[in-house]
Amino acid sequence: MRELALLLYDRLRTAPRFRYALIGIEADEFRTFNELDDDLVKLDFSGVVLADDFWRGLGSPPIFIPFSDGYRWRPFVKVR
Repeated sequence: MRELALLLYDRLRTAPRFRYALIGIEADEFRTFNELDDDLVKLDFSGVVLADDFWRGLGSPPIFIPFSDGYRWRPFVKVR
């Protein structure tokens, strides 16, 4: 599953513009962005990718690192 997720994240780096993305198995607990905004920093939403404007709207939390041009992410794996 990890390898598949990494492949999907690689595709996401060149995807058309989006606000946020999260690759996972259990989608039934997924919530809308408005419900997530405060929880993105407090809870373990590893792997979430945010457009920079949303990241700045959250106060630019340092747990998010550059993902691709215009995006930040909270890695679910250690970054090499």
